[in-house]
Amino acid sequence: MKLFNLFGLATTAILTAAVSAVSSGLAPGDLAVVSDHISSFIPSPLAGPNLDTLGERSVDMTQVYDEELSALVKQLGEENGLSVGEGVLVEAAGPQSGTPAEIRMYEAIGADMAGMCMVDEAIAARHMGMRVCAAALIADMAAGVEPREQEGADAARTAAEEEAAFRGLIGSLIAELAPTEELY
Repeated sequence: MKLFNLFGLATTAILTAAVSAVSSGLAPGDLAVVSDHISSFIPSPLAGPNLDTLGERSVDMTQVYDEELSALVKQLGEENGLSVGEGVLVEAAGPQSGTPAEIRMYEAIGADMAGMCMVDEAIAARHMGMRVCAAALIADMAAGVEPREQEGADAARTAAEEEAAFRGLIGSLIAELAPTEELY
């Protein structure tokens, strides 16, 4: 599997972010692949004039996240003693976190995780015909999921504690995908 095509253009996008758990099925410190997303709360990155050289105006979003890549992330996690879950990511505009009412709405419409990135990037990558893999570190529980206020320090501490494992997992993925390629 090549990360670049004949013209030196990327063919695979590996997206990563720290996000908040919306459902109690995920917890701080968990790693998860994104199986689908909800982008109804943000403007489309494809709005405006289309650059036909990058892709068609209307791109199919039936299967944004590559199942083979997601399975590979889970396999590599298991080989490295990490449990990697999966779930639906909702992207909100931010920069503030969601309110408890918003988080309940996200869960009601099927979200497992909430964040402020990766969805725009996934849409743009699919528009360009790329394979997409998105992996998330659950940094905290979203507002209202637990009966206490969110503290940014908790999310930062979780991210710092899990950084090495998360970096190792993504490094293993890149090594598996491109063992002979030079990556910049």
